[in-house]
Amino acid sequence: MKLAILISAVLVTLNVSAKPVEKSSIVYESLRTYWLEERGEISETLLKTERVVFNPQERTVGINNVKYDYQVLDSQKWRGITSLGFNFVIPRDWSPKEGLSWEYEGLAFVNKELKDLNLLGRRIGVTPIEVTNISSKSAFGTPAIVLYSKEIGVAGIVIFTYDPEGPRYVESTYLLANGQGFRF
Repeated sequence: MKLAILISAVLVTLNVSAKPVEKSSIVYESLRTYWLEERGEISETLLKTERVVFNPQERTVGINNVKYDYQVLDSQKWRGITSLGFNFVIPRDWSPKEGLSWEYEGLAFVNKELKDLNLLGRRIGVTPIEVTNISSKSAFGTPAIVLYSKEIGVAGIVIFTYDPEGPRYVESTYLLANGQGFRF
């Protein structure tokens, strides 16, 4: 239930505008927030804006100032990118149908209900795809949601991490900040 509330809050309330960046890079900006639940109520505190930058020429992804090499996956069955820091793979015959699910190298993917997202001055239909680690084979250790659109590719990434000091978790929502996302 909490996850559904967060997806809805992210998709309904965020509206990101473009900032100048290198033309060759794909940039996602994060509104990093702490969510604290007390007595059944959720409150949030904005911390800071961060970036995830994919550089197709170098085949690197920079996440929180750490660079990882990535591989493009384009086989008869799968399309996507894989790296130590970020993995997103869809079946070649992917559709936005709610409930569609698949597994790839220790990760489970499930399509959620199609949503509208205001992004870069336009309204875009996105399919939230929930990603969970189901095996120790995957380095991708936290639950995530990838906002995917056939029109622009990966429109955003929502990553959840848990705070060991209490019932809080950190949510980082990275939304596309320039033209075209990763498209498969």
